[in-house]
Amino acid sequence: MNCAEVEAVISMLRAVGGDAAAATWLDAHAAQDEDGDAHYQPTAYVVPTDPMDDLQCDSCQ
Repeated sequence: MNCAEVEAVISMLRAVGGDAAAATWLDAHAAQDEDGDAHYQPTAYVVPTDPMDDLQCDSCQ
């Protein structure tokens, strides 16, 4: 489905009180959108950390 079609489904679901279902539709659709599409959500890059750094002990360094 394209963005406009999904927006129509989402609007209908919200109109009948299906906010959770509308959010599910939007999330599923956005996951398949590409750069430039209306619902595109780029994947955030998280810098990996060493879990041993959290221990803050000299023997772990």
